[in-house]
Amino acid sequence: MASDDPRQALGALIQTPAGQVFSAVLVWLGVALAVGICVRTVHDRATSRDSTQWPAVTGHIVDSEFIRGYRRDVAIVRYRYFVGSHQYEGDRPTFIRDGNYYWAKSVVARYPVGRTVNVYYRPDDPSDSVLEPGSFDQGLETKVWIAIAFACAAVLVFAAMAHTIYVSRTIRRGGAEDA
Repeated sequence: MASDDPRQALGALIQTPAGQVFSAVLVWLGVALAVGICVRTVHDRATSRDSTQWPAVTGHIVDSEFIRGYRRDVAIVRYRYFVGSHQYEGDRPTFIRDGNYYWAKSVVARYPVGRTVNVYYRPDDPSDSVLEPGSFDQGLETKVWIAIAFACAAVLVFAAMAHTIYVSRTIRRGGAEDA
């Protein structure tokens, strides 16, 4: 007869080889995701800081629209600019990635189609550009801390799972006094 207690069912699942593999993969995917968020945020923060020293050229807004999304609202702003004789097109008005309704609307309002703007570009890669150098979403730092907490929780879950497996195997072998 199957147990009605979900904790016992989960414990039984974790003790199967497939359950162990699935749990380990899930935990390490969580850790990898958390590390990825941290690395991306550190990179964006450094790029944002560096962009305050980038040279500027004149550009023109070629597309500016607000898109209302299910989970977030998006400001789409595209601009063209020349560095030397090469034409480039950029789509990053700021380094802020996640905006709300009011933020997205304000970005579109600041950059109407046809407006002349200063475009700041990376000297060693002119295709990398931004309209507002130094802008960085402070909310991303909160996401980094959440990602770190998630990674720590994932490691603790993995450790608890490993301990549960160790204890159950020890008890099955008759070594209950060692557990």
